[in-house]
Amino acid sequence: MLADISRIRAEEMARAREVLGVTQVWLGFVDSGMPEGDPAPPLPDGCFGLQDPAVAAGRLVEVIRGFRPHVVTTYDEQGGYPHPDHVMCNRITLEAFRAAADPDLWPSTGRPGRRPSCTTT
Repeated sequence: MLADISRIRAEEMARAREVLGVTQVWLGFVDSGMPEGDPAPPLPDGCFGLQDPAVAAGRLVEVIRGFRPHVVTTYDEQGGYPHPDHVMCNRITLEAFRAAADPDLWPSTGRPGRRPSCTTT
């Protein structure tokens, strides 16, 4: 099953979009996987969990500025559990949340707006 996890997750997302009637935007990062072991092996080069939040937030800033949400929800700083992609999701979302309202940051990604409400889960 783990070998097929990318396909399974893509199918789950397609079903969820259909049920919810929403549009999904992929940010284009590579899955980090869940490293196991003691010590845990290093994350794969270029994966989501190794991104610099200040740089990786740009694509999400563009999405926030284009969609103009009233609320943004993300994982807490532990990622719900310490999955590297969930932790990075929190970091990048918080960075993008702040940057989307700042006209001096990411000027090519659309017009800054008011800051939406943000909550972590």
